[in-house]
Amino acid sequence: MTVIDDLTPLVESELADEAAALAALDAADAADPVPDAESVRAALPEKGVSVALHRLLARALRDADEDDEEADQVDLQLVERLNQAGYWKAMARVAEPLLEEYEHQVAPLLLRARLQGGAAAVDDDLLDRAHGYLPRHGLLAWTVAQARSAAGNADGARKAAESALPELLEDKNHAVAEETALFLAETDDPHIAPVFLHGLQILARQEAWSVFDGMLELSVDRLAAEPFAEAAWPLVRDLWLRHPDPEGLRPRVVEIARGALAHYPDPDALIRSARINIPSEEPKECLERLRRAMAFPPGYYALHSGWGLGPIRENDTESVIIDFPVKPIHRMSFATAERALDALSPDDPRVLKAFQPDELKRVLKEEPATVVAHTLGRV
Repeated sequence: MTVIDDLTPLVESELADEAAALAALDAADAADPVPDAESVRAALPEKGVSVALHRLLARALRDADEDDEEADQVDLQLVERLNQAGYWKAMARVAEPLLEEYEHQVAPLLLRARLQGGAAAVDDDLLDRAHGYLPRHGLLAWTVAQARSAAGNADGARKAAESALPELLEDKNHAVAEETALFLAETDDPHIAPVFLHGLQILARQEAWSVFDGMLELSVDRLAAEPFAEAAWPLVRDLWLRHPDPEGLRPRVVEIARGALAHYPDPDALIRSARINIPSEEPKECLERLRRAMAFPPGYYALHSGWGLGPIRENDTESVIIDFPVKPIHRMSFATAERALDALSPDDPRVLKAFQPDELKRVLKEEPATVVAHTLGRV
């Protein structure tokens, strides 16, 4: 009696349940010797895929070194049949060796097997390998993140979730993306902010405002903190003008604006001048006033070609008050100030030379690169 004779009777029962499918695979894998491919083909059923005989055919093709690609296609047919049957462990067993060559076909099937059959069907190592071959599959990356988290690998989980979030958003899988964002928001890594910022850009492009609002709420503390606020501010500022509910967004705008302005001597003074936090003020007008306030912020210094250098006392965005050496408490219209003045930060070497010469000596001695940077910035 031949190997083919032993396996042919299994055709009737091998798909009765997963145990039968696994037994058919075992029998085909244990067959020795392996018959030639033509003999196996002759025994195949006229319709459908036989677990045992198709598995044996793939072995025969490989053992004969006839055509590995054809053998792969036979196994892929078997993978699909087991997938249709919902036999996840059996399907993953056949699919695993094909992952390297057919990652776009196989990795999503392994993901499905993991989601449906759990770790018994696809263990963590195989799931990780699938993610390695298809790193930009959002749901696969998120599933890896969950597996790593459950295994106590917090850093690995965070990295996988970081890669998952933008892909889930691009796929408009917002439900899972929100779950991923919540997971990331609960991590203690401050550098997660750029991931959220990228996600907000995607949601704004999609005009998925309700999801956008939820993600901004989760991430606002990080986006408003240094050093990320300055990167977040241009996006949030522009989206404030587009958002269908600018009043709902206003408190978040104020938080991120305050973070973005933290390097100014008095950030709150700029926000007050811009009136960003006043509900009756239109966003467009607030942002224009903020631009004007930032051009000559109190605590900076104004340089005039004839009157010299003086501290800026006030800027209400309509006029600026400066204490020039020859013109103390001088009021100048904003339009004139834009044409006639240069605003200098308190640490500018020209300011230090005029008002804190000892500090300038220290900077020249201990931080010469700072002086060079300011000089190059004026070139």
